[in-house]
Amino acid sequence: MPCFAVAPESVVGQSDRPRRLRPELHSPHAVALLLATLLALAAGCKKSDGLFELIDPLELPPCDPRTWSRFGHGPGQLSFPRAIAAGPTGSVYVADFGNNRIEEFSPVGQYLREISMTGGATGRLELPTGVAIAPDSTLLVADTGNDRIVKFSRDGGWLAAWGEVNIGEPLFDAPSSIAISRQGIVYVVNRDWDEIRSFTLEMAPINRWGRRGSLPRQFEVPTAVAVDNDGFVYVTDTENHRVQKFFSDGRIVAVWGRVGSGPGEFFLPQGIAIDSCGNVYVADTGNHRIQKFKSGGPLIKLLEGPGNEPGQFASPRGLAIDRDGSLLVADSDNSRIQRFPACDDSCAPQ
Repeated sequence: MPCFAVAPESVVGQSDRPRRLRPELHSPHAVALLLATLLALAAGCKKSDGLFELIDPLELPPCDPRTWSRFGHGPGQLSFPRAIAAGPTGSVYVADFGNNRIEEFSPVGQYLREISMTGGATGRLELPTGVAIAPDSTLLVADTGNDRIVKFSRDGGWLAAWGEVNIGEPLFDAPSSIAISRQGIVYVVNRDWDEIRSFTLEMAPINRWGRRGSLPRQFEVPTAVAVDNDGFVYVTDTENHRVQKFFSDGRIVAVWGRVGSGPGEFFLPQGIAIDSCGNVYVADTGNHRIQKFKSGGPLIKLLEGPGNEPGQFASPRGLAIDRDGSLLVADSDNSRIQRFPACDDSCAPQ
C-alpha cells in the first residue's frame, strides 16, 4: 500500500490552505506521531515537513495510484491546478492556476522546472487553465485571464501569443482548454463565447461552432476539449452537465449525460481525456469523481469518493493520458496530481 500522510487535515473543497497539526514535543499526540513516523520509515517512507513521501514511487504496487505535490507557492507545489498534459518524452505539464504558471514534472512526479513569464512586453500568465503539447514539442497555454493563447519553446522560452490585439473582434474570450489532433488541428474552447474554434498549428483560423443554449452543438459554459486518434472532438458542456462528440468540422456525432449523481450522470463536468482505444475519461467535478465511457457514451467504470486519500478526489478538473496509457488527474482542490496506472484493461498505447 502507498505511504499516507498521518497528521494533516483538510476540508474537501475548502479554498484555503489545509491546516496542519503541530503538537508540542511533550504531548501524548507527539508520542503517537513519533511511533507512526518510525513505522512509516520502516515501511519505506521518509518524513518531509510533516508529510510522508515515497522514497521511490516505482516501488509501489504496480496498480496503486501515485500522488504528488501539495498546496503551496514554491517549486513543485501547486495552487488549484486546472489542466494537465503529458508529452512523448514522459514529462508532465500542469497548469498551476493559482500560481499563474506551468510546472513540469517527470513521469513519477519529480519537479523539473517552472514555465512562466516575468512581465515586460510579453506580460505575465494570468490564471492559466489549459496546456497542450504540439508535434514539435512546443507548448500551447490557454492564458485565460489574458484572453490569449501563448506558445513556449520546449525549454520554456516565450515564442508567440495570439488573441490580445486583432483587427475587428478579438480571437478569444477566456479560452479554457486546448487540444491538438494527429492531423495537426488545434482546438480551443472559447469559454465565454460558448464556442469551439479550430486553427492550424500556426494559429490561422479554420472553423468555429457553438453558441449559448442546450440543444446539440450549443453550450452552457464549455470547459475542456479532447481529440481521439480518429480526429473526433469531445467537449465537456459544463453547465448543461453533459459531453458532446463532434466530427472535426463541428458536425454533431453524439451527446450524453444529464445532471445528477448516478452512474453516467454529471454535475458540472470539466476535464476530459481519450485513451488510445477511444475510451473517454470525464472529470465529473461537482461529484468529485472520474467516469470512464466507451467513445459513444456507455459507462465502463467509476473512480469516485470525495476526500484527500490516494484514489479520492476534491473537484478534479484536468485529465490526461500519459505515454504508458496511465490516467493523470489534476485533483484541483487537493492541489495535487494523481496517476492511475493502466493495469486493469488491455488498452495499450499507440
